[in-house]
This record gives sequence, structure tokens and C-alpha cells, in this order.
Amino acid sequence: MKWRKIYLSLVSFLGFVWILLSLDLSDDLSQKQSRELSVHGSNVNARVVITNSTEGRQLCEARNNVEVLFFNRIAKCASTSFVELLKHLSHVGSYDVIFNRKGAYDWTPKDVDEVTTIVKRFLHYKRIVYARHFYYTDFSPQLQSYGYITLVREPADRMISSFNYYHYSKKEHIKRLIPKERRNESLLDCVQQGHEGCKHNLMTKYFCGHSKFCSTGNSEALQIAKRNLKNNFIAVGLVENLTLSVQLFQRLLPKFFPPLPSANLSALLPHINQNEKLAKPDSKVAKSIEMNNQADIDLYQFAKDLFFKRLEGCNIYL
Repeated sequence: MKWRKIYLSLVSFLGFVWILLSLDLSDDLSQKQSRELSVHGSNVNARVVITNSTEGRQLCEARNNVEVLFFNRIAKCASTSFVELLKHLSHVGSYDVIFNRKGAYDWTPKDVDEVTTIVKRFLHYKRIVYARHFYYTDFSPQLQSYGYITLVREPADRMISSFNYYHYSKKEHIKRLIPKERRNESLLDCVQQGHEGCKHNLMTKYFCGHSKFCSTGNSEALQIAKRNLKNNFIAVGLVENLTLSVQLFQRLLPKFFPPLPSANLSALLPHINQNEKLAKPDSKVAKSIEMNNQADIDLYQFAKDLFFKRLEGCNIYL
């Protein structure tokens, strides 16, 4: 009788342990499923499982020592609207935004000294965001405690948007960039010839820098662009996932991107989130864009993968 009681107690205990283990396993599975991220954007479909890997945590380290933030805005990547967001946030974060409207093609070696002088002058008062179209530039040793951010866009969408902007803009300084005989050219002709508004592998050049080979989109230009993107940019956001991009910037650069309620953030980005309604290119145009912009396509995928890795490390998900 005594052994029977012991046997029944043991069976009951093992049954209780099994229930606990089952609940724990179920909870782990539930947590894993709840941390799956499904993101949908223009030509962007990603499914990411959020992890707490060492690499992810390193990619999510806040940069509180940054005093100068360079936003080398890439053409047709929502950069003008993003500058307006920065201006709004500057009142909360107590920093100044220097918005230089010159183009990247206007950049000269003298600009390095000019930018350095202007930034140092403002730094006597507060932190600085310097926004301009310009290719990656190493400002050391003239400047210390600076960093880069920017936004990239799906290459075909960026190219079509750029074509529309340059060929149908009402701005006189843009009209002057397109010769009269080419103002009525087709998107296909513009892409094939790499005319203004359809420059090949432009995003790659923004990350590669000012060297002549950076304009070629060759393997050397692509590798340097990737290296700079990963090592010299605090983060690179995606136009197709702008709200997530801002949330990532808030985590990495809290002094420049102070926390805002999601409702307030959405209100600040009305015309950014409403992406242009771009006509889907026909097969010839799509093939020409792909063939002539292999570096940009590769770089965009690299930037997108790194973007989602940072989200993983920061546990940012929908």
C-alpha cells in the first residue's frame, strides 16, 4: 500500500512537470511567432524573425556622442520632406538644421573647408544637422564626433521618379539641366543613354564618394559604397518603410530624433508616406533599368538587409 502511494505521487509529480514544460514550450513558440515581422512596401516584401544576437545588439547601439549629423540626401529619395521632419524635431531636440539646396554636381574640394567652417561656427551653440545633395566625404580630422544618415529607395522607382522630376519640373534651374531637344524624350531613351534624370547607379556614387571610378558603377565602386554604408553611416533608412526608419533613427540617435507619439509622427509625414503613384514600366524599360543599374540594385539589397538586421537588434517590429 505504501509503495502504491509513492508510485501514484511520482506519477502525479511527473505529470505536473510535463504540463509545465508544455506550457513553457508553447509560450516560447508564441513569443517567437509574435516577434515575426512582416513588412510590405513598394517592391519590398520581407519576413524577419526578431533576434537578440550579439551582432544585432551592436548594430543598435545609441550614438549619443554625435555632435554633427550629415544627411547626404540622395535625389528622389524623399529627402526634402525628410528635412522638414528634421526641422520640426530640431525644436524638440535642441539642434540646428543647415539645409543647403545645392546639387551634388556643384560640390568642389573647397566645399570641405567651407562646410567645416560653417559647422564649427554653429557648434559653439548647439548640435548640427547638415543636409545637402553630396557624395560621401571623409571630414576627419577637421571634424570630430560626426556621423552620417540617409535614405535609399527601390532603384526602378527612384529612376522613374527622377525622370518625371527632371522632364516635367516647373523649376527653372531644373529645366535648364535638360536641353530642349531632349525634353520630350521617352523614359526608355533616357535610361538607355543615361541622360540627366536617368544617371546610372547614382545611389552607389552617393556612398562611394568623389573618385572618378565611383561614377562607373563597377565592382570597385560597389564594394567601397557597401563598406562606407556599413561602417561610416550610423543607419540608412528605406523610403518604402519610412516610419520604421524614423523609429530606428530614434533608437540610434535619440538626441536628434526625440521620441514622439506614433500619431504625431504620422501627422508629420503625410506627404512622405503617400508615395508617388508611379506607372509600372513596360518590360523594355524595366529590363533597361535593371541592366544599367546593377550596382544600385545590389547596393539597395545590401542596405535593405542591413536595415532589417538593425531592426532585429533593436526589437523594432510592427
